[in-house]
Amino acid sequence: MKRIPDTKTRSCRGQPCAVTLLEIGTRPIEGNIMPVVRGADRPIDPRGGSLPTLQRLVDRSVGSQAFTVLVNVASAGQGVPAHVHEVEEALIVADGAIRASLDGVEIIAMAGDVVIVPPGVHHGFSHHGRTSDPARTIAVLGSPDAPIGPQPTPASRQTLGPAIE
Repeated sequence: MKRIPDTKTRSCRGQPCAVTLLEIGTRPIEGNIMPVVRGADRPIDPRGGSLPTLQRLVDRSVGSQAFTVLVNVASAGQGVPAHVHEVEEALIVADGAIRASLDGVEIIAMAGDVVIVPPGVHHGFSHHGRTSDPARTIAVLGSPDAPIGPQPTPASRQTLGPAIE
């Protein structure tokens, strides 16, 4: 892969942005290229207590223009409390099992399952399964600036209880 000198600019969501041309094989590729984000290079926040670890793998800071990718690893008794995003989220269960809650409706999702969370839907999840088996989820959110962390949720919507053992 080699860079091709270029001085063009184009519009990115109404704002001017630089164009990077790369040549992969024999065909040039135009755009802001973010070919590989190495998980080993991204920090993991241990958070502790009842919260799973959190790794913000992809977002605007590494060049994404359209999405955020988060990795959570939850042990028994850990989970993400009910919260809401204004963008769609795909919650991929990579390992283990989780109990997910979407607007009060609870489901069990296992490795290989994907939970689709529409924008504006209150949701959360907790570890589900044997204590020796952590649950690893990969969340893909439809914004490179997706806010993460505590967000006010009406008490009537906080339906996610302790993890099921």
